[in-house]
Amino acid sequence: MISSFHLTRLCVAVSLALVIAGCASPRLQDIQPTQEDISHYQNMTGNAAIAELEESLAKLRVSQDLNFFAPSHFELVSRSLDDARSKAAVNASDSQIALKVATAEAVLRNGQRVAKQVKDLLEEEIAIKQSLDNLNTRDTYASEYSSLVDRMSQIIRDIENGKKSRAEELRPQLLQDMQELEVRAIRHEALHEAEEMLMRVSNNGGADLTPITYRDAMAVFTRAEEFINANAHDRASVKKVAAEALFAAKRALSILGEVAALNHKSRQSLEQIVLDEEFRLYRIARRLGIDDPRSQPLEVQSEILSKAVASIIEERSNNEQMAEILSDAVARQAEINNEPALLEEIRNLKRERSELLAKESLYTTKLAELRERLETTQKRAINAESKLETLIAQQTTIQPASTAVISPADETTPSQENTPAAEGTATEFGAFANSAP
Repeated sequence: MISSFHLTRLCVAVSLALVIAGCASPRLQDIQPTQEDISHYQNMTGNAAIAELEESLAKLRVSQDLNFFAPSHFELVSRSLDDARSKAAVNASDSQIALKVATAEAVLRNGQRVAKQVKDLLEEEIAIKQSLDNLNTRDTYASEYSSLVDRMSQIIRDIENGKKSRAEELRPQLLQDMQELEVRAIRHEALHEAEEMLMRVSNNGGADLTPITYRDAMAVFTRAEEFINANAHDRASVKKVAAEALFAAKRALSILGEVAALNHKSRQSLEQIVLDEEFRLYRIARRLGIDDPRSQPLEVQSEILSKAVASIIEERSNNEQMAEILSDAVARQAEINNEPALLEEIRNLKRERSELLAKESLYTTKLAELRERLETTQKRAINAESKLETLIAQQTTIQPASTAVISPADETTPSQENTPAAEGTATEFGAFANSAP
């Protein structure tokens, strides 16, 4: 841990170190570690602080290309890291190591901001450089590529060191030169194979031996070049014209070979030349399985072979159609073979439906019965309530009339009397009780 005394000395040392660093790198002279930077490292060991800075620097180098877009910052952080390692190697105090790491952390953070500014300002140039890298321009146009990258790096350093106006002056020419190299790289990638073939045709006397074919191939190649120069970023069209140029170059090289062979044969008899051509046609006829056509002139033999090939193609097409029909028939037969299982499944579904309908009918009947019983019970309850009210009214009428003294012998008389009204009431109450569900 760093005491308050050491912390004060650390702040003073940081200021002095930055003044010294400012003499060597004016653009970085105002960068100072914050109190958070110092506090972050003050409770760490020197080795732990170094390890954390190493990890941060490695991540930024990969994720943001800090060494390219903020090279001065990256170099200063790297030097600070080397100094911190050297101090750790001689067992310097943790406060001294923390000073170096805190300073480097502040520079690293400012480097990220500078790198973002560079990327925003040089957005077009960065995109073209990426395209040049994808086109492998580093190898195909090594000197031009290296020169452009050096110029771009100098502009980046100007931005990094606050010389933005100078960078703005240099940008337009750099952008134009990068665009021109990109077009050349796209053209090379698309046409280099055709160009090499046409060079072989030219070196082997194609302009004299096959002037028509060579001239046609060169015309196709020239049109492709002109199109790419004007439409380099239309990748689909570039690919199309490149394929046309390659086809023309291959054809020119092939015809040149045939003409060269004929020139060699012309030293022999003309009959041998005809026999060689006839034998080639005969070999094709044997492969096609047709009658020997050598009794006909070469032109007729060629026509016979052409018709035979057309017939084979038509027959193959018919066979493919028949195969498709047969395949459909087999599939239909498979469906027919599976129909019994389908019918059985349908029968099972119908049976399940019938059972569900029967259950539904049964439940409907039971529900109707329950409703009927409920209505009957409700009616009985209403009748019983009405009769109870009538009975209460009758008892109220009888009690005031019984004012005479009843002798002991007569006490049981009222209970033993079975008046028609009493009997009726008892009978009705009994019926109500028996009718309760």
